Amino acid sequence: MDFNFFAKNLAKLSFNFSNLTVTEGYIKFMFAELQSAGFTDQDFLQSLNAIINQEKTLFNLPTKAMFLNYSNKKILTDDQKANIEVGKIIQAAQIGAPVLFDDEITNETVHRYGGIGRLTFDLFDNFNDSPRDRVWVEKELTENWLSYKASGLGSPIPSYPKGLGHDRPIKFIGNQEKCSELLAKGRVSIQYESKPRELCLPIGDLLKKIANNNQNQND
Repeated sequence: MDFNFFAKNLAKLSFNFSNLTVTEGYIKFMFAELQSAGFTDQDFLQSLNAIINQEKTLFNLPTKAMFLNYSNKKILTDDQKANIEVGKIIQAAQIGAPVLFDDEITNETVHRYGGIGRLTFDLFDNFNDSPRDRVWVEKELTENWLSYKASGLGSPIPSYPKGLGHDRPIKFIGNQEKCSELLAKGRVSIQYESKPRELCLPIGDLLKKIANNNQNQND
C-alpha cells in the first residue's frame, strides 16, 4: 500500500464521523496492521468505503478486525466476530438509547445480559456505586455470544433502557438495511406472541373448543 494514499483516505473517517479524530499514531499503526494482513490500496479503499456507508454510527476508530470484516481478504473466525460484536455492544451502552444490532446473536447477547440499560448502569452510570470491571463484562459477553451462536440462538427485537418507552427512536447499530429487516421481523414475532392462546390452536382443536363451549352453554 502507498502510505500517502492511505493517510489521505483514512482522513475521511473524521469527515463522516465528526466525533472521531484520526491521529498520526492511529494512521501509522493501522497502516502497518493492514499492510501485514496483505491489504492493497484497493482492498483498503473498498473496506473503508463499506465502513463509512454501512456503519452510520461509530464511537471508536475502526479496528483491524473491522477493516477485515468489510474486506474480501478472509472470513473472520467466530472469536474475531465475537470481539467485533462485543465492541459494538460496549459502544452502544454509552448511548443511553434503544438499540438494535444488525446481528441477531448480538441482540440475544444483550437481552440475556439484562438489556442495554443494565449494561449502561453496570459500566457507565455515575450513580452506580459498584460498577463492574469492563474487562470482565467484555469477557462474559464474548463467551455468551459464542455460546448463543453455537446454539443457534438469536433475537430481532430491540433493547430498551429501563424507563424509556417503546415509542422512542431506535438507534440502529451496523448495517441499516439489515436492522430495518430485523425490526420488521421482531414486530411480527411480538404480534404472534401476543395472540390469545386459543387463536394459536390448530383449526381442528379450535373448532372442538367452540363446540364444547356451545354444548356447555346448552346444558
